[in-house]
Order: sequence, then C-alpha cells, then structure tokens
Amino acid sequence: MFGGTVATSAAVVEAYSSRRTKLFLMLTENEDAADIPTNRAFFASVADGAGADRSSGPVGAGGADGGHVLGWYPRSARVPHPMVDPTEVSQGMSNAFWGALVQETHRFFTTGRVDVEHLSSTEPADGLPAPPSSPGRGWP
Repeated sequence: MFGGTVATSAAVVEAYSSRRTKLFLMLTENEDAADIPTNRAFFASVADGAGADRSSGPVGAGGADGGHVLGWYPRSARVPHPMVDPTEVSQGMSNAFWGALVQETHRFFTTGRVDVEHLSSTEPADGLPAPPSSPGRGWP
C-alpha cells in the first residue's frame, strides 16, 4: 500500500506538478508487485498539473524537453518487476535492457532528460558511463 499512499499524497503530487521535481517513471506490463493503474493515474495527475507531455507508450515517451517521463516495457519485452537487477529472475524473466535503464537513469539525474529510444537497447550509449559489468548479460 506504500506506493498508493505516496501516489495520492497531495504534497507529492504538488512537488512534481510544479516541475520543481522531475519524474522519470518506468513500468513493466509483466508487473507482479506494483499496481500499474495506480502508477499511471499518479503520472497523469502529475503531468496534468505541470502541463507536461502526457504522450506515453511502450518503452518510454516524453523527456526530450526535460519534462516528466513515463515509459513501460510491453509484455513482449519480458521485463519483470525487478527490472534493474540483471541477476534477478522473476516469473522466468529478467531485464535484457537493464544497462540502458541504468544509463538513462544516470542521464536523467544529470541532465533531466531521457533518450527513450535507448531504453529498449541492449547496447551502451556513447557519452554515458558504462553500467557495472554483469557476466553473461551483454554489457562490458
């Protein structure tokens, strides 16, 4: 219930809606722990309040203007809830795109932007620190 409590907090919505704090929210359609409708409703309430680009779609959208970003991995991408840990297997899946997610999170924290096309890549992006190595996951 923690996420639902945070997502409905007026103070949290206000902080993001005023664009004082930018939001980068990645979801997966193979979710088995978080509530997708609650997360999408939270993003919509934030984006509506900020006049942010609300267009969103599989494997990310928004972010080019430095605004809020909502993205999700479609069911076919086979990305489970523990999407950042390359060694974690959940529901018989693991995230092949974890390195791009780590790099784009770094980009977001340092520039406020996200290259949403890179989120579905298994290759490192030029100009960003390489993610930590993970044997057998296709990254250095």
